[in-house]
Amino acid sequence: MADAQGMVMVVDDNQDVRDSMLLLLDVMGWCGRGFATAEAALEEVTVNNGLTRYAIAFIDVSLPGMSGLELATRIRAESVDQTRRPILVAMTGWGSVDDRAQTLAAGFDEHVIKPLDVPGLQQLLAKALN
Repeated sequence: MADAQGMVMVVDDNQDVRDSMLLLLDVMGWCGRGFATAEAALEEVTVNNGLTRYAIAFIDVSLPGMSGLELATRIRAESVDQTRRPILVAMTGWGSVDDRAQTLAAGFDEHVIKPLDVPGLQQLLAKALN
């Protein structure tokens, strides 16, 4: 899946989480790029036309500096062409009804609890292809 439809963005300030997820994505045949901060990911989206490069983005909600919630809101604001926007997946340790409502209000499509399991990851990646 090295083409544009198979690109995956992983935004997490924990390097081990980022590296593990990128390795798993590679084994599953997906091309991924990791970012340690929301600011770096936003630069990729705005400067490098990242909205059309990525099919899906996994974003940690609790990032230092700009939060994952703000990043999702800003990515959605940049999404002029709604047919080519990436699926945004909130990754968090919190799963209450209020937490889920907050991520959906910020523009996330999905809300998953860390750590992600392989079947759940496969399901989200399949959704990105459709």
